[in-house]
Amino acid sequence: MSTSQLATITDAKRLIALSPAGARILGPGLTRPCPQARYNAAAAAALQDASAGYNLEQRQIIASFIEPESEDARTVMLHVRLSERERQELAERAEAAGCSLSEFVRQRLFGA
Repeated sequence: MSTSQLATITDAKRLIALSPAGARILGPGLTRPCPQARYNAAAAAALQDASAGYNLEQRQIIASFIEPESEDARTVMLHVRLSERERQELAERAEAAGCSLSEFVRQRLFGA
């Protein structure tokens, strides 16, 4: 990509994927949207990976999509053990409520 072309987030993700460390963190975010925190972590890992062999322009493309996270960014994961029946019931309730499983659980826990 030359400097005369505008880079996209997809271009930056493709560059990150050239780094094993960056690709591992980015995961499926290469082909679909990913949280900003994941992009930031993958970009940082990729930029520190000397084996990726990025030139200055490639480094600038990757860095251009790094953004600070908002104060209320959801960066913490809570792992809960459920039976398959319990997980399925939650998934069905979330679908009926028209929201994601995560959003449904947050609504139920925090009453929001």
